[in-house]
Amino acid sequence: MQVGILFHILLAAFGLSAILMTSALAFQIVKYIGAAYLIYLGIQTIRDKEGININIQKNHGGMWKAFWQGAITDVFNPKVALFFLTFLPQFISPDQGNTFFQFIFLGVIFGLLGLIIDVCYSIIADSIRNVLAKNKTVMQWQKRGSGFTLICLGTWLAFEKRG
Repeated sequence: MQVGILFHILLAAFGLSAILMTSALAFQIVKYIGAAYLIYLGIQTIRDKEGININIQKNHGGMWKAFWQGAITDVFNPKVALFFLTFLPQFISPDQGNTFFQFIFLGVIFGLLGLIIDVCYSIIADSIRNVLAKNKTVMQWQKRGSGFTLICLGTWLAFEKRG
């Protein structure tokens, strides 16, 4: 996820996110690509015949596959660009020097804080996984629930009005 955030930080620092936010067509294209990708991931999760493979090393690319899925999902989330355009500029002061570097610095700090939180979530999720992995029925329901959630999020994103 943090790779996607770094992508948006750079876009915002170079002013490209402003173009995305002012162009209705560009915003819609990014939004629909992101929505389609979420729906695709949801369908793939539900259709997976192997079920959820708890041993990540044996799972067809496992950690790297999950890494890139998260990064792509974040890159095509226009709300992240909107966040960086509305939130970070409040803390940038032209009197304090180069605004580009201030933007990058604040964005990297935000990304590092997000990374710390993501690592904590991962540790907690790993503990829960170890308990739930002992029950195949629970794992099947978890797979279906995850797939359905991704499809719902993609559908919601596709039909959400620009705010």
